[in-house]
Amino acid sequence: MLNKIIIPVLIFFNHKHEVDIETNIQYIQLLNQSLFKHIILLGTTSEGVLISVKDKVKIIKLYEKYLNQDINIILTPSVWAL
Repeated sequence: MLNKIIIPVLIFFNHKHEVDIETNIQYIQLLNQSLFKHIILLGTTSEGVLISVKDKVKIIKLYEKYLNQDINIILTPSVWAL
């Protein structure tokens, strides 16, 4: 049943409004322990249109590196909005 559910994920920032790498890695590790098989990255909580392309790329690379490969990443068109 959970393999049919697509969940939005959170992106964490530090007090300087920079991508918080360590906190995001910890969150990805929690996702890896879940039974979910699909996530929406940068799509439902406005990060896709509110952060720089540089930060978007940084976040996508984090997920590519640390997320289990059996979890699908879904990117919405807003991810590449400038």
